[in-house]
Amino acid sequence: MLIDIKALYDEVWKHIKPHVTENTLAGYEEGNFIGGYGPEGYLWDTPHGNWTGTPDVRSGHSDTFVKKIQTVIAGATKLVDITTMKVPDGKFWTAIKDGLLEIAKKQRHVHVRMLIGFPVGYWPPNLWHKLEEIAKELKGHAGYVSVDLGIYRYFTSQSYPEGWNHSKIIAVDGKVLITGGHNLWDEDYLGLSPIFDLSMQMNGPVAYGAHIFADHLWNFIHRFNRRPQSYSHRMRADLTVTNDAPRIFHDLAKPPAVGKLRSMWVTNTGRGVFMNNDKEIRISTMQFAFREALKSASHCRISQQSFGSLWVNWSGRQFELHRHDFLPEMVIYHKNATAGTWHAFNFDIMNSLADFLQANRNSEKFVLEILMSPPDKGAYSNGESEVAILDILAYLLSLRDTFRNLTRQQLVDLMNRLVKLCWPAITSNAGVPARYWSGSGKPMYTHAKFWMLDEKLFYVGSENMYPNLASSGAINAVGGLQEFGVIVEADETVRDLITGQYHALGMKYGYRRSLDVADLTF
Repeated sequence: MLIDIKALYDEVWKHIKPHVTENTLAGYEEGNFIGGYGPEGYLWDTPHGNWTGTPDVRSGHSDTFVKKIQTVIAGATKLVDITTMKVPDGKFWTAIKDGLLEIAKKQRHVHVRMLIGFPVGYWPPNLWHKLEEIAKELKGHAGYVSVDLGIYRYFTSQSYPEGWNHSKIIAVDGKVLITGGHNLWDEDYLGLSPIFDLSMQMNGPVAYGAHIFADHLWNFIHRFNRRPQSYSHRMRADLTVTNDAPRIFHDLAKPPAVGKLRSMWVTNTGRGVFMNNDKEIRISTMQFAFREALKSASHCRISQQSFGSLWVNWSGRQFELHRHDFLPEMVIYHKNATAGTWHAFNFDIMNSLADFLQANRNSEKFVLEILMSPPDKGAYSNGESEVAILDILAYLLSLRDTFRNLTRQQLVDLMNRLVKLCWPAITSNAGVPARYWSGSGKPMYTHAKFWMLDEKLFYVGSENMYPNLASSGAINAVGGLQEFGVIVEADETVRDLITGQYHALGMKYGYRRSLDVADLTF
C-alpha cells in the first residue's frame, strides 16, 4: 500500500532534521483545495487539451492561464511573491501589471516581491526601467502598491555560475499559490509552437510555504546586494524607483483550512542560499520524497524535460558512477554514441526506479509511464541518447540476481512490458502521431515537472530530475538551482480529473519510443 502523505512528510523531516529547523525546506499542511479551469479540470496545462487533431494551435490558445495569473494577483490584500527565471514578457508581463493596477484601484496596501533567476547565457533588461514601466501603469493610483524587483546568481571560484532561482511561484497572502513548470515567457508558451507544460493552483495553508521559501531567496539578495549579478531595486508606493533595501521577511499569519486535501511543499536548496554554520546545505526534499514514496508504489507516472544533464567532459566508462563535490546525488554516466557526448544521470533516481521495476516485475500492465522531450539538443532537451533512460534502467536490472540470467532479448521484452516512454505528439484522426508543429516545423517539447504514484500522490513543481552539471571549458561545473513544488494526496473528489488530464493524454496520444536490443550499450 502506498505511503500516507503525513507518514511521507515525517520521513522527509527525519532526513533533513540534522540540517535545518522545521518548515525550512519542506512543510506539511492540511485543509487545502485545488483551484483550476473549473469543469475542465484542475491542472493548468498549456496548450490545454491539445493532444489530438492537427499539429497546430489557434491564436490565444492558452490565454486562460494568463488571465488566471492576473486574477490571482489582483486578489491580493497584503503580499504577492513572484519567483521565476528571466524577466516575464509579453502577455505575462502585461497580466502582472494589470493585476497590480487592479489592486491599486481598490486602494489596497500591498507589497510585491518579484525575484528573477539569472541563468547562463541570459542578460536581463534594465530592472530599474521595468519598475518604471509598472509605475507608469499605476499612474494616478499612487500610495498603495510597492514592488521589490531583484535578480541573483551565485558564484564561488568557477567561471560557470553555480546557482540561480529556477522556482516558479506566484503566492498571494499565504492563501493562494500558483506553482509548476511554467516560466512567464510569451513566445514559448503562448506562441504558435508552444512548449507543453504544467502548473497548478493551490488554495489553503500550503501556499504559506511559498512565502517562507521566498524569504530565503530574498535574504540571499539582501546579503549580496550590489554585487555584479545580484541586485534589487524598489518602486515605493509613491511610484518613485529607488535602491532601497528589499523586504526580506513576510509578516503574514498562516491561514485557516479552506478544503480537505493534505499537501506538503518541497524544495531543492540549490547552491549558496541555504547555509548551516557557513556550510552549504545541498538537499532536495522533492527527490527524497519521491524515492521514499516509490518504495511502496505499484504504478508511476513521470513527466520531465530530460533525465540526462547537459553534455559533460568524461573520460571514464559507460555506466560509471561518480560523486562530484557539492552535488548531493551520485551520478551515472552515459554516452550518446550518435552525438559523441557524455551525459550524467541522477543515480539515486535511476536506482530507485530500477528497484521499483524489480518489485513490480510481474505486472502485465505498464508500471512506469514516462513523458519527456525528444532528446535532440533543442532548447528544451539536454541531448542524451533517445533511449538513454531505458538503457540505464535495463543495465541496472541486469546486475540484479533476479534478472542476471535473462538474455538481451528477454531483458528488452521485460522493459517494453513494464515501461512506456513517449515524446509529445498530436495524434490525427487516422491515429498518426505528429511530432512537429505544422507552422514552424519545430519539434514538440515538454517542460513539465510532474510525477504521480498509484494515481494518488502527485507532484507539480519546478524541479528537474537531472543533475545540475555542465561542461565549462575543460572542467565539469557543478550547479544547483533553487526549486519549489507541491506534493498532494488526491482524494476521490479530484483524482479522476487529475489522472485523466495532462500526463494520461500525453501517454495515450504521444509518440512511443520502445527499446530494441540494438539500443543496449552493455
